[in-house]
Amino acid sequence: MLGKDLYSDAPQKQAATVGTGVAATELIVHGVGGAPPTDLLGDFHPTRVSGDELAGFYRPQIGPQRNPDDGLDPDEYPREAFSWGGLTSGDAARALWFLLLPYALMNVAGWMLPPMEQGRHRFARGVTRLLAGLGTVTLVTMNAQLALDLVAYQCGWLNGLCRSQRWWMSFLSGGLWSDYPGRMMALAALIPLAILFGVWAAGLISFRNFEEYLPQQDMAPRPGGDDLEIGLEHPWFWRGAVPVKRLRRLHFQLGIAVIAVLLALSVAELTDAAWAWQAYVLVGVGCGLILVLLAAIASPRVEASAPVGWLDGDIFRWGGWGVTWILFGLAIAHAVGIGPVPRSLGFPRLEGFIPASTLLTAAQLALGILLAVVVWRAARRSFLRIAPVIVHALGWFMIISLWAGVGIRVADWFGTGEADSSRYWHSEASSCVHGSVCYPIWFEDAAVAVTLILVAGLVLGGVAMLRRTPLADEKAVRDDFGLEPPEDRGRRLRTVARKLRLQRLVTGADPWAAGVILAALVGFVWVSRIQDADNWRFFPWLVTLSGWVVALVPVATVAVIRAGLNNPKARRGIGAVFDVLTFFPRRIHPFAPPCYGERAIPQLRWRLGFLAADGSRPIGVVVRAHSQGTVIAAAALLQGVEAPRRVRLLTCGSPLVMLYQRHFPAYFGGIVDRIATAMAIDRGGADTRWLHLAARTDVLGRLLSCDDAPPMTQVRVRDPETWGPIRPGDPPPPSLGHGVYHRHPVVERWVAHLLRLAAGRASTQPQPDPTLAPAECP
Repeated sequence: MLGKDLYSDAPQKQAATVGTGVAATELIVHGVGGAPPTDLLGDFHPTRVSGDELAGFYRPQIGPQRNPDDGLDPDEYPREAFSWGGLTSGDAARALWFLLLPYALMNVAGWMLPPMEQGRHRFARGVTRLLAGLGTVTLVTMNAQLALDLVAYQCGWLNGLCRSQRWWMSFLSGGLWSDYPGRMMALAALIPLAILFGVWAAGLISFRNFEEYLPQQDMAPRPGGDDLEIGLEHPWFWRGAVPVKRLRRLHFQLGIAVIAVLLALSVAELTDAAWAWQAYVLVGVGCGLILVLLAAIASPRVEASAPVGWLDGDIFRWGGWGVTWILFGLAIAHAVGIGPVPRSLGFPRLEGFIPASTLLTAAQLALGILLAVVVWRAARRSFLRIAPVIVHALGWFMIISLWAGVGIRVADWFGTGEADSSRYWHSEASSCVHGSVCYPIWFEDAAVAVTLILVAGLVLGGVAMLRRTPLADEKAVRDDFGLEPPEDRGRRLRTVARKLRLQRLVTGADPWAAGVILAALVGFVWVSRIQDADNWRFFPWLVTLSGWVVALVPVATVAVIRAGLNNPKARRGIGAVFDVLTFFPRRIHPFAPPCYGERAIPQLRWRLGFLAADGSRPIGVVVRAHSQGTVIAAAALLQGVEAPRRVRLLTCGSPLVMLYQRHFPAYFGGIVDRIATAMAIDRGGADTRWLHLAARTDVLGRLLSCDDAPPMTQVRVRDPETWGPIRPGDPPPPSLGHGVYHRHPVVERWVAHLLRLAAGRASTQPQPDPTLAPAECP
């Protein structure tokens, strides 16, 4: 197992790195973006002392280890960096995670539930898992519609000109295929199956590198008990191997069953009564299997970290695989077995996808309303009342917009793309013209809804950024730096003050985001009613514009993935998005990108215990965490470390309160007090055990506590470092915002002070430059 490879020989490998002359160790944990160890340590050739290339601990080899102004001996106070960026942005293949962004949103939506009583919480989690299951159904349905309807049925069988103009489809003109649409659709059914298998295989690879990872000392068998209601302190919170493996199996079986049902339903439209009843029997059996699998996904026992009898037993596990594959095989055999069909009997397009798409959309909306009703009374903030619904709806919109764009492009590529205005099964009002490739009209509905989202977002963002900077922000900057005219009227002053306004805009962005998504839902319904009323003649420009916008979605997706594959900087940008979305285990949607927390947090927890509990004598450890690194450090401390009183914590630019406590209150509620308890911090003590640094211009980093007696010391850092040049002839330093804490002299001096405290060699608090008053509370 991977954990054994990383940990079995760790003490022997690191014996030389932690010696008897060490007084205290600084451990740096970087934030989003995957900063390499060379940047963290200022050394071009750092040495990895633990871990692997995905997540490892590094120390300088030949470069400078300490700022000479600190007066610290690098042999007594070594510096070490925990580089975990390889988990999200290290490999070029990580760029392909962009395709899994909708499922990452669906997974994170399940963790945004507000605190509620146990029974209601389990029910709400079950609804979010059920919505995630319908997300998989949406993926398979969209792929099947493109493959079975547009490619196999319309282009391969109904439209002879389409297949004759493409050499790779010329074999369909032979006698073995040309008059047998069932055979063509049976062959096309392998396309959505291959896509589903690719997503499942990607999850299997990441499963072995992430969920199956276990530190050596944590490989003991799990004790009995129910761990369904667990928090960050629970020792098995980051042990998702069993539930993720279980959910992957259920979702894969669900996808196969949906493909079989859609294939049988499509073939039933082309056969007479003697063959149609067999297809409908397959549809009925498949629908029953789909309901059973959805019920299993929604069951609260599916998240258990221990094997569950009926879910993991041989009868349900192997019986599920057997029934699923037999159903798929029978659907293929039935499609291949039907005889030739005259083209005069065919509809312009397969009508069976109309009720399937309608039922799927109705189920999504009904479950979303149910989830909103369940969590409405549990949340105190307006956005948090519907946050899980909004985030899931965003993921669903991303799926349908991507595949609607692909469908429109495929229709245009194979022939003359045209929207079919019929919305009902076997409707006689189809607007498809012979020779064209028709796609369902709801593709255009989705296109208009996506366009409304983009326009609303651009308008709101533009209005917010073009507004004049409030004079109060300019006054705050003048007070921080003691500016006098003419400096207080300069362009640079307004640039710095604009970041203060941006910080407030980000804080209040939740209701705006919710409003944009709700407006898209309303727009989706509104557009549908307009089309039914045949009033499109008033909005032809909107349809045309939306068609181009949604058609560019797959093009933009490919461009982003290509940039991530070829450019490490772009790959780090993509990884920064997933640093937040993949923090939680994928116990809601198993096709989401893997949870790096299941690797990074156990590793950091083990390393802290190793450094602080050296065999020769106690050694203090100062954890210096920035941005998302503060969340990883907090989660590791909550898991419990050896000798917690030897650990000191310096956090800067932390989103713990603004982002995590605000949007994940069930798991990060009261996070400050919980961290203080895990570190055994005595309130009111003279020792500085936890120091938090924040800058006014930091969009994410705020004060962590507004109590009269917080369990940490909070200091606001100036940004920029100074208003004038640091050295004569240099330009003034820029305002760095969230990145101001990297090698800031004030931060470095506080780190040196904490190291001396950890070594027992300091008793007074330093005064590094004028300490500014704390920033406003979030």
